[in-house]
Parts: sequence; C-alpha cells; structure tokens
Amino acid sequence: MTRNRTYILRSHGYLFLLILFSFSLSAQKYITGTIQDETTGEPLISANIFFVNKNNRMLTGTTANANGEYRLLVPGGDNLTLVFSFIGYKTKNLPYTGQPALNVSLEYESRLLEDATV
Repeated sequence: MTRNRTYILRSHGYLFLLILFSFSLSAQKYITGTIQDETTGEPLISANIFFVNKNNRMLTGTTANANGEYRLLVPGGDNLTLVFSFIGYKTKNLPYTGQPALNVSLEYESRLLEDATV
C-alpha cells in the first residue's frame, strides 16, 4: 500500500513540475517592430537592437531581418533601455515601458574625412 502511495505522490509531483515549467515558458515576453531610415523609409537590414540595464550592461540583443523587422526577448529587471544602432546612423536609446511593439527610424549621420594619410 505504501508503494502505491509513494508512486502516486511521485507521479503527481512530476506532473506539478511539468505544469509549472510550461507556465514559466509561456510567461516570456517579446518586443517586436521595425527599424528604418528616417528619410527614405528603407529598412535597415542587420541593424542592431539590444537591451541595456541601468548600469549600461547589454542583456539581450538581435539584428533586423531583410525587411527591417526584429523580435527580441525582454529580459527581467527594471530600468531597461532599448538601443537601436546601425553603421552610419545616429544611435537611438529609448526607455522600455512594457510596450509589445516599437517601430523606430534612425537618422543618417554624415561624417566626412578631413585628411587622408597614405
């Protein structure tokens, strides 16, 4: 009788852990959106998007696809900032306020070389 009771308790324990684990997986949040050129509206392919915390430490990141779209896992924590960057464009830092989607346009940053040494 005690073996059956132990077996039942153990099997219910595993079932409880399985349910708990599945809830924790479904609780993950993502932010999605697009990143594009401010002037032309063209997508910025392979632009960098990442989260930083209040200590300016990078937590998670991704790159935009061929359509300028991104999907990024939201890390746990408070005071998160989303950073959007692309070579030749001004980096944009935006506070994360829990929004599920965020579309961003980056401004082109013109820099000319004054002297070239050969």
